[in-house]
Order: sequence, then C-alpha cells, then structure tokens
Amino acid sequence: MKRLKREIKEHKNKTGDFTVTLSDEGVTTESEIVTKRIGWSDIKYVTEDKERYFLYLTDLDVIILKKNPDDLDREKSSDYQGLLRSKTAPIIIKKKQVL
Repeated sequence: MKRLKREIKEHKNKTGDFTVTLSDEGVTTESEIVTKRIGWSDIKYVTEDKERYFLYLTDLDVIILKKNPDDLDREKSSDYQGLLRSKTAPIIIKKKQVL
C-alpha cells in the first residue's frame, strides 16, 4: 500500500484535465505539466466499449478516449471517430465486455 501511495504521488500529473489531439502522425496528450506524443505505430491494440476507446501502448499504459467528447459537435465528433478508426484499422479492435 505504501508503494502504491508513493507511485500515485509520483504520477500525480497522470490525473486531471488533459487536452487530446489526433493527427495523421498520432495522438498528443497535454496537461499543465506534461506533453506526450504517441505515434499510431506505438499503439499495440485497441478495444472499445459503448462509450470509450482504449488505446494500449503496453498492458499497463493505456489512453482512454471518449467516443463522443463533450466539446465536439456531432459533425466534428464523426470526423474524430473516422480519423481514429482509419488510423487504428490495422490494429484489431475488440469489443470490451462491460461487467
């Protein structure tokens, strides 16, 4: 438990508000503290449930994206999903079972 608390403190920047940008090159996540750029080829596999996409870089490092982000209108949300699906098409997308 002590180790978990220390890891949470060390990775405090991993929680909170992030800006996510999708481009032809990959995914960029930005917070007040850190910017992380991930190329599409760095994503090992993708799963999804009813509301989210899960982009796995490793078994323990995952980017979770809403299918319908709050700040996008219907048209932009459709473009966002189209880009995401086209870039991850070579990766098998599996439906995640909801427990």
